[in-house]
Amino acid sequence: MTGPGGAPGRRWIGRTYAHLLLPLPYLTDAAVRLLDDAVTAADGWRPADGPAAAARVWRRRTGELRLAVLGRYPLIVTLGVRPGAGAAGRRALRRAADAALAVDGRLVGDTELPHRLASAADRAAAAADLRAELTAARAARTRRTCGACRADSGAAATHCDACGRRFDAADDAARDAAHAAAAERTAVLAAELDRLAADRPMRATGE
Repeated sequence: MTGPGGAPGRRWIGRTYAHLLLPLPYLTDAAVRLLDDAVTAADGWRPADGPAAAARVWRRRTGELRLAVLGRYPLIVTLGVRPGAGAAGRRALRRAADAALAVDGRLVGDTELPHRLASAADRAAAAADLRAELTAARAARTRRTCGACRADSGAAATHCDACGRRFDAADDAARDAAHAAAAERTAVLAAELDRLAADRPMRATGE
């Protein structure tokens, strides 16, 4: 196993932080539940209140464990134990890391982290473009275009909202073809988003 410092086989004694890569688009509710269950399994840890989109905090009487999201597509986080948590903090950190590894996550070393973050930034930008296109493709399935004036109406409309023309069989066929094309494009875009989240970035040389 590679520790956060990048050296294979390092023991976790004294470890106070870890960088983790998970094959997820962002910090999903399922990921939060997974980490919550691992951290709170022993030593009296409890999650702090508040949204978990970019961070997560767990506390006990004498310590604190923090998670910060560093990158998305795939998800890259850092888990750090605040001073005072002692051995209980290190055990909680190890449990969280083990839970991530059990769902195909991996530890990322300090020297590898900049490469991972650069790749994640490129993927997040690509994902934003894909999501915008996906939104447009889904919207296309909710409307139809008038063959005469080219205005849009609701998909189930019988008359054009703009010019009032009654849609005929040719209009219905054009609508159905457009909806089929949009549905196919939606499936392609959704699959590409899943791939961006699940695929690991290219491994660093010598890894």
